Amino acid sequence: MQSNQISLFVLVGIILYLALIISAIYHNSKTNKPMPQKLLWYAIIIFAPFIGSIMYWILGRK
Repeated sequence: MQSNQISLFVLVGIILYLALIISAIYHNSKTNKPMPQKLLWYAIIIFAPFIGSIMYWILGRK
């Protein structure tokens, strides 16, 4: 692999990573959950972004 291909691969990964985090935060803000529960999910997503976002999409949407 050339360095340009690696850079593109890394850039796409970063964009997907940020999209996952931003979408979880946006979706959490639009739910009808009580504020303490929303704040807890915000904290989880911000302090453990990758795992927190995945946890939100698996557990938090219910």
